[in-house]
Amino acid sequence: MILLVSFLSLWIGLLCKTNFFIFIPLFIVLLVLIRKHLTIRSSSLFIALFFIGIGFSYINISTDRTEIKGMVVETKENYYILNSRMEQFYVYEKNNDKEIGDWLIIKGEQENLSFVTLESEFNFTEYLNDKGVYKQFNVHELTYSFRNPIRTKKVRNNFLAHFDDDTSDLYNAILFSTSGKGELTTSLRKYNLSRLISFGGIYLYGFINYIESKLRRKFSEKQCEIISTSILVFYSIFTFPKFTPIKILTIRIIRLINKYLLNDKFTYEGIIGSTGIIFLLLNVNLAKQDSFILGYLIPINNIFVNALYPNENRPKYKIFKTLWLYFFFIPFELAFNNSTNFLAFLLQFIISPLFIFSGILGLLAFFKLPIYIINNLFTKLIVWILKAVPYITFSIHLPPFALYMIPIYYLCYYVFMYYFQIRYLPYVKFLAIGYTVILITYILPIKNTITQEVSFINVGQGDCCLIRDGNTTVLMDTGGLTYKDLASSSLIPYFKSKRLYKIDAVILSHDDYDHSGALESLQENFKVGNVYRDYSSFPLQIGDIEFKNYNIFYDSQNDENTNSLVIGFSLFNKDFLITGDAPIEVEKKIMEEFKEIPCDILKVGHHGSNTSTSDMFIKYLKPTEGVISVGKNNKYKHPNDSVIRILKENNVEIKRTDILGTITYSNYKFL
Repeated sequence: MILLVSFLSLWIGLLCKTNFFIFIPLFIVLLVLIRKHLTIRSSSLFIALFFIGIGFSYINISTDRTEIKGMVVETKENYYILNSRMEQFYVYEKNNDKEIGDWLIIKGEQENLSFVTLESEFNFTEYLNDKGVYKQFNVHELTYSFRNPIRTKKVRNNFLAHFDDDTSDLYNAILFSTSGKGELTTSLRKYNLSRLISFGGIYLYGFINYIESKLRRKFSEKQCEIISTSILVFYSIFTFPKFTPIKILTIRIIRLINKYLLNDKFTYEGIIGSTGIIFLLLNVNLAKQDSFILGYLIPINNIFVNALYPNENRPKYKIFKTLWLYFFFIPFELAFNNSTNFLAFLLQFIISPLFIFSGILGLLAFFKLPIYIINNLFTKLIVWILKAVPYITFSIHLPPFALYMIPIYYLCYYVFMYYFQIRYLPYVKFLAIGYTVILITYILPIKNTITQEVSFINVGQGDCCLIRDGNTTVLMDTGGLTYKDLASSSLIPYFKSKRLYKIDAVILSHDDYDHSGALESLQENFKVGNVYRDYSSFPLQIGDIEFKNYNIFYDSQNDENTNSLVIGFSLFNKDFLITGDAPIEVEKKIMEEFKEIPCDILKVGHHGSNTSTSDMFIKYLKPTEGVISVGKNNKYKHPNDSVIRILKENNVEIKRTDILGTITYSNYKFL
């Protein structure tokens, strides 16, 4: 147990600076374990490791170089990571053929990481930072000093070529931790099915057990374990640097040494602790990576649960242990998905064996067993089951826990688990009631009912505005990007984080793709009411909000921008005006037609292009704030300097989505 506590001390120290989310549950487990195993000598060791972890977390090696020599340590389809003198660089190269172990000499220039992250999207910069990558290198010249003869990409691609798209996606997710682009990948991500199976390595344990069961007919137990471990070595080579196989391989090697050379000197807890320490000393950046976190939190939590339920193998206790694991990971599920699905727990419980068996079949095929037809048929069964899932599951949309809620949640979790085990019913009832009240209060969209909100969503180079009056929701434009599904990657996760289950109406200013391109996917994957895009629909009453269109000069001969709706509405005593891409000529007609238009907050026309937002129009409207919805470093160079100057000269406060992200105005309905 000393080794496990030492591992936790080091890990917590490494997380102190950056990851409070993981820090809390680990710290609580550490306190529980220390209570039983604290001595003067051990406490000194724990404290020393804790501060060593803190010290490593603040180390940042960075040099300014125009030439770097180093080894490729990770490679993906369109980039690779190069390690040079303990410093790691992101290098972009589309469809690259680099392999881990290649040694390169590259010339060029380095710069800070710069990636566009839209609302609620996966943050690639943070992902790279967690790997210890803080710089990107722009290559002008590249030469190989050594080319790894083992080309694992080719082996993987040849293996996956035997299967249909769904099976290939499934094995990419489970065996190689690579996300595909098909329908099955979407389902796997939606129900968080592949993450726990892949990071937990359950399929690998199943495969090893299967191999050993066959080998026992001819070999001794020791020989079986050595052979299966050797097979695992081979698999790890072709999945490197995927952490799960490496972790399982390392644990197996240490267990073999412990069993046959050290006569079981170390307990299972000691083996988990020792391998964790080894990995963190080899690469401190592992402390913040999902595969390491989930790969070790699962066994650590199981150690804690098994300590409460020792020698209990009855079915009801196995169910209890599974439930404890599910509730332990609820905060993680919210952080990953902005939602949780209590019925999906049953789905995971039922379908996990199918995924495990599929992983075993995949590994058998990987080792040249010709069962490709069986692989494809079994995947079709999984796809068929997942298609039925929407009819039996109900998703609860929630934002990730606030920092102050994390310690409350895990304190309740561990204290309840303890008193439940010792059958101290007064505390169990009190904690159950308190926990239920907190959870229900958090789940119910109470705040939505009593608040109003207008959010100009950061969708890159496009327009999208969410208008909410209590539980009435209207979306003004949807944004749209040609290179990704904006609805699935950004809009729907954002709506979930706002505890929304439907959009009552969508208003499209016009049909340009950057204003309406995400509509089709949004309608397919989220509950959406009526869509209004015609000037004849206005004035329009939705709930208590009246929407007026001021561009009444529709002409079928005009282009989309000239016919763009110019929508005004009022909420919490503020007047909003959203002008779409209406050009200056429309602005002139509006000024001639309407004596005045109330406007406190203006959504600046055409993303800040100089084709809109004339000085006369701003003087006519007299807005106090101007919101510019625009993409970072866009090719149109929006917003135009002349528009910025006009806004500043008229004392209009400028807010930009490319700088501030999503811009939100809100108030309580009763104020």
